[in-house]
Amino acid sequence: MTNTNDEVDPLQGVGVVFTTEQKRIIRTFEQLKAEWDKDPEYQRAASEQRLLLDIGDAVFYARQKANMTYTELARRAETTPYMIAKIESCCGARLDIVSRVLHELGIKFEQVEE
Repeated sequence: MTNTNDEVDPLQGVGVVFTTEQKRIIRTFEQLKAEWDKDPEYQRAASEQRLLLDIGDAVFYARQKANMTYTELARRAETTPYMIAKIESCCGARLDIVSRVLHELGIKFEQVEE
């Protein structure tokens, strides 16, 4: 028998069952996210994070395709293997380092004004 305080039903048709309290928390997060989406500072930070993700993915896949190790790419780009790892894991690095890494991998990067 189900406790009436914990009545459950699928949320958003995904086949997952949540308690009433879990639904309240989820809806609260969704409301908070909607507020964040209106905040220009949040939008800027989210855009920067997406850019870091894109660069990290591009570096990782290009390095793998070239069968290059962190050490080899770092040597060619005049940086350290640690910096290559930081770039690939989306932690960022100075723009001059990122630029050299992209150049060594033959990746063209253009900044587009929005």
